[in-house]
Amino acid sequence: MKKEIYSTKIVKTTLNITNNKIDSIRKNDAIKTACRVYENGCIGISSCFGEPTAATWKEAEENLKLQIPYEYEIESNKTRKVDRTKEILTSKEFLEKSEKMLEKLSKENPNFIFSNKLAMSEITYKLSNSENLDYEFHNIHFDASVVFKHKNSNAIMDGGIGFGGMEYDIEKFTQDAHEILSAFEKNAQLPDDEYMTVILNFYNIGQKILQGLNGEDLGKGASIFSGKMGEKLFNDKFSLYIDRTSDNENVEFFDMEGSTLPNDKISLIENGVLKRAFCDKRTSAEFGFENTSCGDGRYDDVPSLQSEPVSVEKSDKTLKELIGNEKAIYIDTMSGGDCTAEGNFASPVQLAYLIENGKFVGKLPEFNISGNIYKMFGDDYLGLSSDKVYFDSEYLVLKMKIN
Repeated sequence: MKKEIYSTKIVKTTLNITNNKIDSIRKNDAIKTACRVYENGCIGISSCFGEPTAATWKEAEENLKLQIPYEYEIESNKTRKVDRTKEILTSKEFLEKSEKMLEKLSKENPNFIFSNKLAMSEITYKLSNSENLDYEFHNIHFDASVVFKHKNSNAIMDGGIGFGGMEYDIEKFTQDAHEILSAFEKNAQLPDDEYMTVILNFYNIGQKILQGLNGEDLGKGASIFSGKMGEKLFNDKFSLYIDRTSDNENVEFFDMEGSTLPNDKISLIENGVLKRAFCDKRTSAEFGFENTSCGDGRYDDVPSLQSEPVSVEKSDKTLKELIGNEKAIYIDTMSGGDCTAEGNFASPVQLAYLIENGKFVGKLPEFNISGNIYKMFGDDYLGLSSDKVYFDSEYLVLKMKIN
């Protein structure tokens, strides 16, 4: 019988913001542990809070009787520990920096009311087993999720600003926020151009691509990319890969099954060519695809194909260079969109800003955007910015139809 322990430890400090002030502090310290045992092609799992006891292991062994199948070799004879921590703050220091940030945010933007949450999380993931596997991942991550409301607005909220990163750079955050909020107070006219340069996050428009890259769907012929493996589908500039490198800061280097990648990354789409599906061990074995370290689930689940920690390959150009001298639209909030099986995408845009000469001009009225993913990421694709201009994020730049 082989034995394995998967554990997560999260120490999280959360600050609640109401009317521009921190009104409460909550700190959680939780260790969750799953004990796994493997025998005769089956897995038994038991879980607990904190460290496991003999009773936890006994329950896992008893659960083998449920005959939950797991016929894949567990990882062995590997040791690696990664600590990606860049900035360490005590809870007191985090509170003091946050109060300073809110004070500056309020002073520079007096017409706005701010609320919601700020969080600091210290995260540790561990995976070890009786086959000499010992993995550990550790980092400290900061998240700012600030909702804003203009004092003259009748809405409950008007928008949000935020970032997630390994450093709590309040100067950069307040600078970016001031630029956005100043533009929010000015109305801009939507240009008459049918097609516009659009600046947005990949996840705003890339969900259909991610769905299409699911190994199980591809294996069963239910993906929009079924039968297209090895074909060139997109622009030479567009590459998408599973990213467990330090660039994808908050993602551990191993998945829940202990699978890792050479140099912590592997391409799914490379220079526009469909190379791989994302897979866990089961999907890889069932359909003959390469395992891309995408086994996931709750800490006490049987690992399954549930996640795709992806990144888009950066271009060699900054956001300003990708935009050039053209007017562009920075999309802040969009929801309610959909994409057909043919790849036709459309969505309403609730909040966006006009950019001219690299500067925010003003807030645009609501509008719709549309395009086909093969064109959006084909001839209309300009690239992902090499720099992080706003809120510690790189941005996609492409052409889309505006109406």
